[in-house]
Amino acid sequence: MERTCQIFDLTDRPNPLIREAIKRRLGEIENMPNIVRYKLNNPAERVLKGSYGVLMRLIVERGTHCRQPILMASLHTPYDDNQFNFTKVQPEERLMDLRLKDIEVAIIANVSPYTKFHCLIIPGLHDRQPQVLTLNAIMFSIRFLKSLDSYEHKIGYNSSGGSGSVNHLHLHLIHLEYEIFAQRAELTKIRSGIYCFNQEYEIKAFCFLLRRLSDDEHESEVAEKVYKLVRYMIDNGIPHNLFFTLAKHKEERVMRIIVYPRDKMCALKSTTDLNIAFCELSGFLPLSNEKHFTQLTEAELLEAIKDQQCDAFDRLLVKVKDSAFYPHTRPRLSTVANMRDDY
Repeated sequence: MERTCQIFDLTDRPNPLIREAIKRRLGEIENMPNIVRYKLNNPAERVLKGSYGVLMRLIVERGTHCRQPILMASLHTPYDDNQFNFTKVQPEERLMDLRLKDIEVAIIANVSPYTKFHCLIIPGLHDRQPQVLTLNAIMFSIRFLKSLDSYEHKIGYNSSGGSGSVNHLHLHLIHLEYEIFAQRAELTKIRSGIYCFNQEYEIKAFCFLLRRLSDDEHESEVAEKVYKLVRYMIDNGIPHNLFFTLAKHKEERVMRIIVYPRDKMCALKSTTDLNIAFCELSGFLPLSNEKHFTQLTEAELLEAIKDQQCDAFDRLLVKVKDSAFYPHTRPRLSTVANMRDDY
């Protein structure tokens, strides 16, 4: 896949040029033959009745026009160059390259989108890494979302066994104008900077808060905390999904990095059945099955989520509360004055 791409360096400041370039390039390839598999032309939507306010979107073409998922029976499924991977996409699909220090990332169009501006984030495209999340990928995702500077852009990740469908390290950039459940869910504090969804919710998740959005050192500290939990799940065979989004916390603008642990392996993602991945866990259901779109209830969705998560969260909560796992660190003197009591 050879093509000269526009290159942007990510800094600690919002960069509207990146948003504009993504929008422009996606508009260009939509009009090219044999690139995008279908267009999102005002798909039907409805909000699922219930307390979570789940947004449902019907995209029938995703059931017939998307690539066939790859079987991934383990979090440690090795990369296989003979299978589909993102080095094999057409050159036109590569929208741009982004750099964060020594981290190089390709931004590729999702040719089977479920939101407008749906892109794939491929760290180290030609490094041919399996779908195992890295610290660099987490750090990049945080900075990329800060650069986009929009509540409407979100980043998600599905591990192998967590409804991931391509065994080549990638994350999703999606765009939703609707404020979904994961952005507004009430939180309970576990320890400094680490929260979880309130107990009454049947969707279980850890939530890491990035509160000082202009503080590079704080950004690195949060990324390392997230990665420590992710690495533990990888090492112990626990499938997982992540979701990065800007949100409000006590009237403060923050970034939520949400980690959904799972108990069951989803080795092969279905293209027509109800899949539980980062979107569904976060309150957005892109569906290809019209029956699900018209008849699914909130209780049925929650039951499907509970079936995947089981008690994985409760088992990890013990680890997260353990001071040996997350040792208490004294805050830097330069930031003490800016920290609120509930931090």
